[in-house]
Amino acid sequence: MSDLQSLSGVGPGKESKLRDAGIESVNELANADLDTLENAGIRQAETILDRAQRQGVQIQSGVAVEEEQQEAAKVTTSLPEVDAMMGGGLRGGFIVGVSGESKAGKTQFALQSLVAAAQYHVGEAVYIETEPNRFQTERLRSLIRDDGEMGENIRKGVNGEDGLDGLDDQDDRDDRHEEYLDDPRTDPRDVLSHIHKIEAYEPDDDVDNLRVQRNSYDAVRETFDEVSIVVVDSFIANFRLSGEFTDRSDLPDRNAVIADHLEAIQSLSNDFDCPVLLTLQVQGDPDAYSGSDFSLWGPVLMDHTITHLLHLTHGKGDKKQVELKGHPSQPDDEVTLHIPEDEPLISA
Repeated sequence: MSDLQSLSGVGPGKESKLRDAGIESVNELANADLDTLENAGIRQAETILDRAQRQGVQIQSGVAVEEEQQEAAKVTTSLPEVDAMMGGGLRGGFIVGVSGESKAGKTQFALQSLVAAAQYHVGEAVYIETEPNRFQTERLRSLIRDDGEMGENIRKGVNGEDGLDGLDDQDDRDDRHEEYLDDPRTDPRDVLSHIHKIEAYEPDDDVDNLRVQRNSYDAVRETFDEVSIVVVDSFIANFRLSGEFTDRSDLPDRNAVIADHLEAIQSLSNDFDCPVLLTLQVQGDPDAYSGSDFSLWGPVLMDHTITHLLHLTHGKGDKKQVELKGHPSQPDDEVTLHIPEDEPLISA
């Protein structure tokens, strides 16, 4: 089998067309542009190019990388200060850990982001539930915001202090804003129709909940054409409750399964150009993540695979601190929020 035919979807016919276009290998195909493939008469050219870029070695200039990063989707949390802290929102292709102690507001923050994605963005918002009774529609309804001034503030959080006025021309505005709805959804039933729950747990001991959770990622890819956000709440619950990992001798096997889950999640995030939020538990450790006084539950590979953290800590009353940690392009920072029960989060 030739190098090109080793790529799924490339048979002798497509290989001949690719060679006629001067493309002799998977690596050359990975660095080709879509117009070249379409002009060569390659059917499903975008799919073939995507597969080649995953399998081959892609060489990009710094300018090309910069353009790609600038074009990545940014999804609002509906909290302008948090969006601005992250450089404009939750970025497509990022795995974002929402960490904190019990009752720190992790699920509330994740649900607020889920609702905001369904309210303001194109695509479906998907919630993968691994613990019972987290997904309550009454709770989701209470998090839907009125538009108007709040909507404009949200758009400013994603686009910068000047909002859309800070972009030079109409083409820039359209490109930067294409993932936003022209008219945000405000009717609760309309918002809920774009939020989808996948139940990834079953109390039956005969059911492998880790396998159900792993299958959930594939189900998202197979079911939806466009996805604005995926939330896994909680990512590690099924690992903690699994009977497969009962002592230290099982840690290598557990870590391998976690790695497989994270690889699938990263692939999902890349394919849909959407952020994936994972709620995470922590444990005290003064030498842990970025010098903080906590560590994530799970192996060290989680620190390296998760793109960045939003770490929630308790404050006075219903105030919570949201700390940005380890973002690849933004400095560590923090903001204070009010996280009341069954009401939208607001800045303190």
